[in-house]
Amino acid sequence: VDTPSLFKWRHEARVTREEDKKKEKAARTAQIKLLDEQKAQRKKELEKLAAGGDEGAAAQLKGLSQELADIEKQQAEFLAKEAEMERLEREHPQWNVDNISKDKKNRTFINKDLEPQKELSMSEFFDKYKAGMKHFGMLSKLDESHKYLKDHPELVCDHLASFLIVWCVDLEVEGKKDLMGRVAHQCITAQFIMELAKSVKRDPRQCVDGFFTRIKSAEQQYKEAFEDELRSLKERVRKRAIERQQEAEAKAKEEEELDRKSRVGPGGLDPLEVLESLPADIK
Repeated sequence: VDTPSLFKWRHEARVTREEDKKKEKAARTAQIKLLDEQKAQRKKELEKLAAGGDEGAAAQLKGLSQELADIEKQQAEFLAKEAEMERLEREHPQWNVDNISKDKKNRTFINKDLEPQKELSMSEFFDKYKAGMKHFGMLSKLDESHKYLKDHPELVCDHLASFLIVWCVDLEVEGKKDLMGRVAHQCITAQFIMELAKSVKRDPRQCVDGFFTRIKSAEQQYKEAFEDELRSLKERVRKRAIERQQEAEAKAKEEEELDRKSRVGPGGLDPLEVLESLPADIK
């Protein structure tokens, strides 16, 4: 599991869901338009029959009136459902890491305390800040995490989330599921800070306060978006841990087979296997 592919996958899944919602809304709009057209058509037909004064058209008038009443009833029910859905969307917006923040005011802040970070490769960053990243990954309280990142702004970059993801997989393979969950939480924290920085076009180090202020005081939908991302990460980590174990088992079998072949003598026999097959007293 690597940070770019993981969050690219999550972003694509969210985009797909949003597209599906747009298609559903377009279909509902088309249905409303169709009902309007049917209603208008029946009214025209009724007016035409009524103006003709034909006594034989009474049955047709009755039938068209009933059709019009049915259409109007269907239309009223449809509009009521549509209004209810719009109300629910307004009251319970679906927050996610893509729409969790908007840049309402575009201002430039110059923070003299923030010096440009030296760009390091992922391996260089891991080697240099491994201890600090592990310390952050072990934290369980928001206030502690907030203070630690403020005290160690050099950690606030994409490499932090990458390190924590790799560590999550290691912990899952080792069976340390509770600790994996804690580190996964810190990984999403790091990722949310990075996404916030991208959305407001600022240095990520300047967004640490903003993220923790929001997560501590935000409405329920904000926290649910965070938890949704956390659940998805845990699921991906579990899948990757299973894949890694399967890869390790396959590699071990391959090495075992190569080792056995290297021992096989001219007659096609493995001396070790022959030895193991002998009675204990002969061994």
